[in-house]
Parts: sequence; C-alpha cells; structure tokens
Amino acid sequence: MAARVLIVEDEESASRLIASICSELGLGAQATRSGVQAKDLLTQAAQANQPFSAMVLDLVLAELDGFQVGQFARGQPWGAQLPLIVVSGVYKQPNAELMARLKPHAYFAKPFDISHLRDALVKACNVRGVATAVEGDLAQKPAVALLVELLRQKASSLLTLTQETTVRLIHFEKGQVRFAQSSVRGELAGAAQVAAGVIKQASFDRAVAFAKQNKVALHEALAYSRVLTPEQLKQALKQQTLDASVNGLSWTRGTWRVELAKRALPRPPRPPRASTMRARGCASGRSTSKASPGSIAASSSAASPGPGARPITGATSRRP
Repeated sequence: MAARVLIVEDEESASRLIASICSELGLGAQATRSGVQAKDLLTQAAQANQPFSAMVLDLVLAELDGFQVGQFARGQPWGAQLPLIVVSGVYKQPNAELMARLKPHAYFAKPFDISHLRDALVKACNVRGVATAVEGDLAQKPAVALLVELLRQKASSLLTLTQETTVRLIHFEKGQVRFAQSSVRGELAGAAQVAAGVIKQASFDRAVAFAKQNKVALHEALAYSRVLTPEQLKQALKQQTLDASVNGLSWTRGTWRVELAKRALPRPPRPPRASTMRARGCASGRSTSKASPGSIAASSSAASPGPGARPITGATSRRP
C-alpha cells in the first residue's frame, strides 16, 4: 500500500499544490483545513492500522491551531515518530518551543520552495528511486569545485549559489552550462548593451519596469518594446549566462544547492510577438516608471530551462 500523507492546510491553493507534489511522488494524500478534523483522521488511521506516513501541517488554522495538532500527535504512541513537515505564512522562523515540542522533520515559511518541500516528503516517506537535491556550504566546497564536478559527471541539473541577498542559478545540460541568471542588476540581459552604449539606460529601465508590471521575463519585455533586435537579444542572453556563471566561480562563502533536472532542456524560443504579449494582457503600452534595483525581476530563461528554473527577484545593484 502506498504511503499516505495528511495535509492540514486551510489555504486551498497551497493544499492543492502539496497534494500535487504527493501525487508526483506516488504518495497518497488526504487533506483537511480543520485542526479538529485532523485529530480525528489521525486517530482513525491509527486505529485502522493504516497510519499516515507523514503530516504536512500549517500552523495557523481555525478552531485548533497546528501547534496543538502537532502536540496531540506527539502525545500518542503512533505519533511520537510521525514526520511533521511544518509550513507557515505567519511565522517565518520556528521558535525554540515549537522545535523542542514538535521536533519537525522540516520547517518552511510560505511561500516555500517546491523542490525543498518535495525533498522533505521524499525523505520523510522514504520514497525510493527519486533523486533529491544536495546542498552544502561554499566554504567547504567552493563554486569552482562544484562546476568541475558537474562537468565531469555530465550532469543535467540546476546549481543555485546564494551569498547573502545575491543568488545565481546555473543550468547544466549533460555537463555543459546551458543558461544562467543572476540577481545582480549588472548581469541582467541588456545590461552589457547599456554599458556599451548600444541601448539607452532609460530604454532599459522602461523594459525592466514593464517586465515587473506585467509579470513577464525581462528578455520578453526587451523584445516586445523593441529595445533590442532578435540578434542583439540572443547575444544579450549569452552575455547574461557568461557573466552570471563566471562571476559566481570565485565564491568561497555562502551556500550551494544542486537539483537534478527531470528532462532535457528545450531549445530557446523565438522572441515573442506582440500578439502573444497582448494575449497576456500586456497591450497597455510601455511603462515609463523606473524600477529600483531592489525590485527588478531578472530575466527568466530564454529556453524555459526545465524544472527549477525561475525568475530571480530582489536584484542587487552591485557585483559581489
């Protein structure tokens, strides 16, 4: 019988997302938004000799909060070792009492990283045949050593490098760097063209603001606003990949994380046509507001580079 997960979450969208992750991993899932009902479901499952393998528990619930549900489970013979994966949109960090009494298997603040929750479920439910992410400290394994290791393994994976507020994502396909993105403003697609005088700073700022306002990738905004020609855009994305990758190689402090890709990375698409942008509700014209470095949405992959790819928010204005 497949392992089952009890999802105790009163936010419907979050509950559906967690259930979909369980389904992807071959886990059964039962969801409730009530702490009271969660206690009943846990008890009934134990009495039927079919206990849940893990529980994903939101802390803020109606009637009975998640902390009380967790305490109830820990007080039962069948719940003493039950893996608890705690999520919270209110408490960004777990307090000492919660950690001591509930002993959670993992704790995630919302919005949580899907891959992190997925890994926690894999480990909690002992799902076999599913690769989980590997992470560590750059002081023990610097970025250049990670790069060499992935090249030698001919890995298809996503390498995330984090140093304080700066984040770099480097996508590998069969050991080769396919695409990279960074939260550093000077490494965004188009930034090098601004520095070289190919495009004006004001035009670039408008494209950045447009991307943020309409929730599209920066390279799409640059194409739609005709700030760059298709050939210039292609070169801008290559430069972004080069800058984000090379500038991360010298890092010897911070953290790293490697996630295996599920499929080969697709080929880069053609620049979007205006009709496509209008279909997304972006036909309102160019935004004239300027975005501050702290609010820039960096360009997402021109290649939609497989699982784990995501735009980086909170771009920093200086190169570390």
